[in-house]
Amino acid sequence: MLYVNRTLIHLELSSNSIGDDGVAAISNALKVNNSLRTIYLNDNNITEVGAEYLADMLQINKTLIDLQLSSNPIGDNGVNLIAHVLKQNITLESLHIGQTITTIKSMHEIGKMLQMNTMLKSLYLNNNNLGDDALMIIIPFLMKNRTLTTLDLAMNNLTDKSANELGYLLKQTQTTLTNLIISYNPLGDMGISFIASALMNNTSLVKLIVESVEMTIEGVRQLANMLCSNKTLRYLALNNNEIDDNCMKLLVNGLQYNKSLQNLYLNNCNLKDECVPFIINIMKQNKTLIYIELVKNHLTEQGKMAINQAAMLYKTCSIYLDFSFQRVH
Repeated sequence: MLYVNRTLIHLELSSNSIGDDGVAAISNALKVNNSLRTIYLNDNNITEVGAEYLADMLQINKTLIDLQLSSNPIGDNGVNLIAHVLKQNITLESLHIGQTITTIKSMHEIGKMLQMNTMLKSLYLNNNNLGDDALMIIIPFLMKNRTLTTLDLAMNNLTDKSANELGYLLKQTQTTLTNLIISYNPLGDMGISFIASALMNNTSLVKLIVESVEMTIEGVRQLANMLCSNKTLRYLALNNNEIDDNCMKLLVNGLQYNKSLQNLYLNNCNLKDECVPFIINIMKQNKTLIYIELVKNHLTEQGKMAINQAAMLYKTCSIYLDFSFQRVH
């Protein structure tokens, strides 16, 4: 079909167990296909053999912009083959290689690709357990990159050491990063402080996702201080952190001065009714925030009712309190 079809632009084949033989057939077809723009091959038991077929295809194909290979055991050899080809590829804009058994051995090739490639905008390296040493290898290359806008490093066992390096990256005036995902890493309060400090004057980052990073009230304090001065961040996700009610007070203080944040996610953050007045104050005082999620917290029905009533009164933002996702606006 791909040999002759001239209209299909998106193909979703994830979780179909197509294996290397299936990828070989698809890759051969994509060498002549000039319409397909995105292909999802996640979770298909593709190994480095399949990755080699895809690498060969990427040398010829001039239309594919999004390639998803997450949850395939392509390993370092497979990642290196694809990264090597992408040094010269001028069409692919998004590469997903999360959970691909990628290790520190692939980082130099990925780094060189980031240095030479002038088209890739999104790189997903999540869930590879890379560790700090691996990130140290690619940071210098990221410093020189002027095209990448989205970087996903979630679930990679990164600590405050990596956060410090990412902070340096975010302080670069030439950085093009707009979306940073570093969730499910043991960054701790120190790591968050490095990121928050960098964002005090950063003018590029729009979305920060720091879910489940072992943050406590000290980390929230740093983020609240950042919100007082940052003028570009629009999306902040703090889900699955032990934030509690005292942290909410700090966030409210920061949001009093913030004029850019639009989306705030505080799901599963151990919030109780004591934080309700702070949430209401956000709706009352902040005119920029348009969306707040507070799902899976410890709010009573009375607390939820108070928030809902405030949302209907001020009509400044949408509030989600339950998994039913009944919006209150």
